Amino acid sequence: MNDTNQILFTVREYEMNYIGGWHSVMETEIFRLSLFRKNTTTTLFSAKGLRNETFKSFLRDRFYPPLHEFPEEDEYWRRAENNELLMLSISDPDETRHLRKNIMERNWIACALADIVFIPYGPKGSKTYTMAKRIAKLDLPIFTNDSDECKDLHDIGILGFNRKTVGAFLEDKGARVATPENEIRESVRLYRLSV
Repeated sequence: MNDTNQILFTVREYEMNYIGGWHSVMETEIFRLSLFRKNTTTTLFSAKGLRNETFKSFLRDRFYPPLHEFPEEDEYWRRAENNELLMLSISDPDETRHLRKNIMERNWIACALADIVFIPYGPKGSKTYTMAKRIAKLDLPIFTNDSDECKDLHDIGILGFNRKTVGAFLEDKGARVATPENEIRESVRLYRLSV
């Protein structure tokens, strides 16, 4: 987790949209990060149907005691109320549960939609590892951290980076570092949309 957090210190400096289901502890930390910065946007990708999933229920499934602390909640609701938060689902609109087949399909679609895929951890035999192998075969830009704990991912050809080296990879794939000028321009655009 520490190695992933170190990478995220660099990743958060780029203008990006974060897309995911945001369920595991590591995913919820990345989800929180996506709401923390003005240069990032967030896409919620649910395995439930959109007749049953709401912005409120989405949070309830992820932040519950003892993990209910969510300092970015005000920003979450601000974005939701201002149509700055996108929720997707490929599940039947009436689906009320997170079915395994929907979760796997959602994860696959999220990776296919992404310009760059980050897999923080995925040991051999895990569902994450299986998905990582599938993504790597498609030659999508994918990376992990360079720690020994990610050796199984490195062995299938997934590049490992650290806080100092990930920036060059992101920029090579088209990511742009957020600048004050870009943040001001985005603030003006959002203001114009709200007026």
